[in-house]
Order: sequence, then structure tokens, then C-alpha cells
Amino acid sequence: MALVNFNKKFYFLPHTVGAATNDGQTAVINTESILNGICQPEEKWSYNNLGGVISPYGNYVLDAEWEWKNDTYTAFKEGVTPPATYPFDTHFSYPFFNNDGTIDNTKTDRWLTSLCVDVVADSKEDDNTWTTEGKTDKGYKIWKYAPENTIPSVNGQINSLSTGVVFKAKMKATSDALNSTDEDTRALANKINNTDKTLGNSYTDDILYAFGGRIFRTWENVRKAAIEAAAPKITWIIDDEKTGAGHWELSEINRTNSLYKAVFGDDGGCGNFKFTYVEKDANGNVITDKDGNPIKHEGVIADTKPTLENTANAAWTAWANDGKKPEGALKEAFKTAVTKAEFTIYQSSYDEELGGWGYYCYYYYWNRHNDNLNNGVMGPMEFAVVRNNVYKLAVTKISRLGHPRISENDPDKPTPGRPDEKEDVYLTVTAQVLPWVVRVNNIEF
Repeated sequence: MALVNFNKKFYFLPHTVGAATNDGQTAVINTESILNGICQPEEKWSYNNLGGVISPYGNYVLDAEWEWKNDTYTAFKEGVTPPATYPFDTHFSYPFFNNDGTIDNTKTDRWLTSLCVDVVADSKEDDNTWTTEGKTDKGYKIWKYAPENTIPSVNGQINSLSTGVVFKAKMKATSDALNSTDEDTRALANKINNTDKTLGNSYTDDILYAFGGRIFRTWENVRKAAIEAAAPKITWIIDDEKTGAGHWELSEINRTNSLYKAVFGDDGGCGNFKFTYVEKDANGNVITDKDGNPIKHEGVIADTKPTLENTANAAWTAWANDGKKPEGALKEAFKTAVTKAEFTIYQSSYDEELGGWGYYCYYYYWNRHNDNLNNGVMGPMEFAVVRNNVYKLAVTKISRLGHPRISENDPDKPTPGRPDEKEDVYLTVTAQVLPWVVRVNNIEF
């Protein structure tokens, strides 16, 4: 786990300013408001059941980088062409983004990292005076001191400015998956767990693809699943009544399901594909072997529609036919097409501290200060770090795979202007505000 986006500058004395309007969308910042707000207390915002601001109205805690943060939000807000480079490392220690606006999870030494097992070790300090009165939540450990970091507007609460925590996880298959009767599931589970110890190269190892809550081992299995999802109906057409000679024909296929469209495009053909059929006699009866099992055969049939060029499958095929080179235009085109189709790509990597070779992913959490109780819509001072507060974090639920190690593999990769909270909520946080110095945030991914 790692802390990111630490302010390098801070006020020696606390500063607060009022909001421009009752809904608290922006702070009022001028010479008079700054001087009048020195050493004035923070006033918490109040909300109704729908997350709307209600009286009594709150205020903003102002930090020493407020002007730069307003400029940064302006530079990266939606509809504005972002700058090629931006000085994140000038203003932040452990910046989440590189100055070119990318994330490089292969070089996390630039973040303030710790092993989770070390953070919660028995030897670590456990100050139970920070425990909620009447509660038994005494398992928390003191981790790090984070400098004050506040944003002077609601919409300015973006990934490049807010203090956050990055959790790194290693995928591990369940025992049910390892012992599955389905061959593909079992093979996927063994590859994730590196059962045969063959992982060792991010590009020659099996690449995993996630789509619609499912994960696939290799693109060939993605393609196979997409065709199966289209439920093709294959019919035997008799060409010669006397001899019974004939051919197989694709008579029906559903090209509207989301997986098929993601792989082959809207109403695109899928090319040649294999199918299995059982052998029958002249009367249409299934022929069985000596053990009574139907005799099965494998055939290949060609789709009646032509394949489309600008599809994920076409881009992968071109890259594969070129030897799956780890660099070059075909690799770039493949990853661009696949992530554009909403596939997340996971490639193997090595981490000495987390058990060597495997498949890793990342979860990003932005520190919540004042929860407006409306997931997907941000409120004033919702994401911040304010002095004299203790933030108690607990990961309580993980419901999906996180972001991939390589940013170009991510169809949902964070960008500098991305809001800390969006309508398509990536993680659910249950926040409880405790006696004034303690805030508990239960994190669900």
C-alpha cells in the first residue's frame, strides 16, 4: 500500500474561508477572506438524505497550495486540452501522476509505500485513545502522518490533487476454481496461481482479459466465448439425396450480445470457427461408442459475414501474426483496440515481496473527509486531509479486480482531471465521522 499526493507546502496556522454560495461549490478566496480566516475553526457541511447541502452551512479549510490547485483543475477539467507536462513533482511529494499525466505502476518507489503486513504488525503502535467510545475497533495501527491537503472547490477534487492510498493486490484463484470440472476454468486458476511455476515473461506468459465481470486466459478463449455467447446454429444441408453427401451451414447467429460486439464489432463476422457435432445414422439416431457415449466430431465452418477491420479481434490477430512483439505499432494498436472495447488486460509481473511472479492489480482510494452520503456526487470538502484529524481506514470488501499494472492495459485508467467520485462508482466507501479528531472510512472496492 502507498500514500500519494503529499503537499510540500503548508500554513503554520490553520486557515478557513467561506463558500461563494450556500451549496458550497467554490470557496471565496481573497486577501480579506484569507486574513479573516486565520486560526478560525472548520465548520462541517450538513446534508439531507439525498446528499443535498442544508443549513447550517460549512466552510472551506484552505491550504498553502490553493492557487496552484485552482490552476491545475482549470488545466485538466473536461473539455480543455490538457498540457503535455505539468509540475506535479514540484508541488507534491509522492505524486500519483508522472509529470506527463501517466501512471507508472512499475516504478512505485516514487510513492510512500509500505507492506500491509508491516503496517498492521503487532509491534506497531496501537493508540486506543482514538477508538470510538463503546466500540471494539481496536485493531487499527498508526501508519503515517499526512500533511494537510484541501481543494477549494467541489469540482476541483480530482485524482491529481487529492491525497490517496494505493493498494496493490496479487490475484489468487480459489480452491473451487482450481478443482473445477471445467477445463478452461481450471487452466485459468492454475495460471493465476502459477501452479506450474512457468511464469517469467510479461509478453510470452498467458495474458488475461477481463470483460463484463468475467476473466479469460488468452485471447483465443475470449474469441471462443464470444462465439459461444452468440449461440450459432449450424445446420447440415444435404446436397445429394442418394448418397447423403452435404455440408454444414451457419443458419443463425446472435450478433447483438455485448461480448460478441466487443470482440468482432457491430454486426461483424467472426471468420472461421470450430464446432462439435455428434455422429448420427441414416435414421437420425445418435451413434455411440462401446461405452455408450455419443461419438463426437469437430468441424470448422466459415461465417457468412465478412470480418471487420477496426475491431479488437483484428488488432490482436495482426499483433499475434507478427510474433506478439513487446514493442512496436502493432502492439500499440492491439492494446488500444482491446481497451477501447472495454477489455482490461492483465500481464504477469514479478514482485519479490509479494511472492514473485504472478498477476497483480491496483486499487485507488481517495481520502474522504466530509462524506455527503451521496456516492457518485461530490460535496464540498468531501475529499481532503485536514490537520488535527485521525483517519481510520479499513478495507471491508473487494468486489472486482483492480486496475492493471500497465496503464495502457486499462480502459478505465485514471487521468489527472478525473473526479475523485463519479456516477459510475468504482468503489464504495462507508464513512463514519467520530469525535472530532477521528474519522473512520471503511473501504469497499
